[in-house]
Amino acid sequence: TTMSNEIVKQAAEFFKDKEQWYSFLDLVENKNRIRDSWFTNLKEKINKCFAIEHVDEKWGYVSINLWDYRWFLKKYGKESLCLYFDGRILRLWVNSAYFDSVKITEYLQQEKYIPIISAFERQDEINDSDNVNKVCEHGNFRFNDEYDGYFDFDRLAWFAKYKSDELVQQLLIKIDKFRKNSLVTDLLIEINDLTKK
Repeated sequence: TTMSNEIVKQAAEFFKDKEQWYSFLDLVENKNRIRDSWFTNLKEKINKCFAIEHVDEKWGYVSINLWDYRWFLKKYGKESLCLYFDGRILRLWVNSAYFDSVKITEYLQQEKYIPIISAFERQDEINDSDNVNKVCEHGNFRFNDEYDGYFDFDRLAWFAKYKSDELVQQLLIKIDKFRKNSLVTDLLIEINDLTKK
């Protein structure tokens, strides 16, 4: 394609100096380590936001590792039907060992529970049956960038490092569409009650 030919031409121009090529290879080899360290920076900001600055009386928060943040109703715990963020994807998730995942899906298909699904800004996936990820919103962040709304992990990593406050602010707005909405909170309480094993 024309675009890949253009990239090859640019690379040939950019890497005329052998040392620049070697530096590039070192960076590529360490890309995941660099990305993870940038997401570590984001984790500190997310923890500060949700564990210190924006605590909710009904909702608990925990970060289990770099790729597992959960907002859950305190009454039911972190394995219940809750919000789960992996650094890029926000999902409505449940641990099917503790709650009946199939029943949860059945409830979420009823009109009464539509406000839960509607609380997501965008529904990229609505899964059926026993999938523990009930609703997913993929990389839906905005920074006036060409990838707005559809970031992958690698591209979002730069923002996790250099625009982390903005990213956390956007995440807070997404989470509070659940936590600060009493109807959504009550419906989640109801589903957790009805499906606890």
